This record gives sequence, C-alpha cells and structure tokens, in this order.
Amino acid sequence: MRTINIVLVGLGNVNRNFLKILEMKAERLRSQYALAFRVVCVADSSGVAIAPTGFEPATLRRFKEQGGRVCDLDEFVAGQSIQQALSSLACDLVLEGSPVNLAHGDPGLSVTRTALERGISVVLANKGPLVLAFGELHEIAARTGAGLAFSATVCGALPVVNIGRRDLVAADVTLLRGIFNSTSNFILDEMTIGHSYAEALAEAQARGIAEADPSLDVEGWDTANKLVIIANSFLG
Repeated sequence: MRTINIVLVGLGNVNRNFLKILEMKAERLRSQYALAFRVVCVADSSGVAIAPTGFEPATLRRFKEQGGRVCDLDEFVAGQSIQQALSSLACDLVLEGSPVNLAHGDPGLSVTRTALERGISVVLANKGPLVLAFGELHEIAARTGAGLAFSATVCGALPVVNIGRRDLVAADVTLLRGIFNSTSNFILDEMTIGHSYAEALAEAQARGIAEADPSLDVEGWDTANKLVIIANSFLG
C-alpha cells in the first residue's frame, strides 16, 4: 500500500468536492490500486493547518461547508504561510485551488513554484499560474521531475487537455469550437427567451453557476485564460 500525502491549497468547490471523492472512493482506491490518500495540510485565506497523521476528509469538508476557516482548526499553525509549510513539509502532491489572480498570480503561482522546485507534483485548478507562467512552470517541473497536471483548469470536468495532449498527439488541430464559459452561455440563453442581462445574471448566481463576482466570466477573461492554456498545451 502506498500512501500519498496531499496538501490542499484553497477549500472552495473544487477541493471540497475532492474531499467528497476521497470519502466515497477511499476503499476502492485501496483495494484496486493499493493507494491511500492522506490530507496532511490545508490552507485558505485565513492561514495554514498541518496534521501529519492526516485530516478526516468528511469532517474537514463539513467544517468548511459550515463556514469554518482554517485558522479555527486545532491544527492551525499561527504565523506560517503555505509557501513556508511547503518548504519543509513531507508531502507528495499539492492540489492548488486558490482564487485566480491575473495581476501577479499569487498565492497560486508562488505555491506552484515552491512545490515544483522541491520536486512535489502539483495539480492545478487555478488558471492564473499557467496563464502567467506556463513555460516557466513546465521548465521547473522537467528539471525537478515533478508532475504538473492542469486539465481541471479548462472546461470543468471535460478532459480537454488530456485528450489534446495524449489522444490527439498525432493530429493537426486546426479549429477549436465550444462553450468555454458556462456563466456566459447561461446568460445568453436566458436573454434569448426575454430576460434582461441583470435578471439572467442574478438567476445564474442563485443557481450557483456564476460567482458572487462574475467579472472574470462576463468580461471574457475566463474564456481567454482557457484558450491560452489550450493553445500552450497542444496547439504548439
């Protein structure tokens, strides 16, 4: 049995759903793949908490869904940044799901750099680091032997990057067409049946489709970010 120690950066929808998957699939992962996943560190905007023997995924997920902050956990480490924790923590994998920052990329960019420099593999759900430093991050990963995966940054659960880099490796991709942003698509659909933009946006937010601050979606930045990642990934 191999145990993989995981760090979760950000406890938004993506990483909370990852915790839910761990709850549901832990036994299958152990029996079928001889893998056990242990969350040894979590971070949000309030700070960092470390549990060398692992957090219980269901408890951690419920805690966050009920409005808890990392600084309220018993395992909270006062005065330590996630970058400092990664510099000394024994871990195998970082799941980076902090908010997108297109101005300077942090905290996601510095977290990704720190982990890769230590040879720690990173899975990104955060587009910012790739948009700002795609080539640099891949160079670090190649030099240190760390893995860098990021299909979660493009088109939700659809394996666009994986298909493009693996299944279409011998193909010449000449055209990209699709729905790149669910919020914008929902708003446009609603407006075609007579709703105003404001009404459509409010409904999207009420359904959990749109963020509280939808600017990255409705101003086109999310789509642009995805296209940058796709283009760098398999369009040469």
